[in-house]
Amino acid sequence: MQRPIFSIALAVFAAAFLFSYILSRHITVPLVKLTQASTEVMDGNLFVRIAFKRKDEIGRLAANFSSMIEKLREQFAIIEKDRDRLEELNHHRKRFFDNVIHELTAKSVRYVACCLPLCTGVSSTTPTPT
Repeated sequence: MQRPIFSIALAVFAAAFLFSYILSRHITVPLVKLTQASTEVMDGNLFVRIAFKRKDEIGRLAANFSSMIEKLREQFAIIEKDRDRLEELNHHRKRFFDNVIHELTAKSVRYVACCLPLCTGVSSTTPTPT
């Protein structure tokens, strides 16, 4: 009589162990994949894809993670576009100020060339500034 009880207990223990193992793998494998994906994102890879066909919390977590990565990619695209536009505006600003400085310098030299003879008392053959 003890032998069948021992066999039944052993079978129940084996079934419980097998069920626990399958359940833990069902939970831990997706979490390991999410951890690996988050590490890749942390390293700068925003093209990580995670797709779990689960309707539980882990499936929602994976879907939210994918949405978060997509929004990050969109924000980085906007930032890069704005950066390029700012670089272009800065280039135009620099060209404008270079032109203004050039014009002011050229006019200053002409005025000095016209006024210097007046200050020294020497007549000038230099044309008057316009």
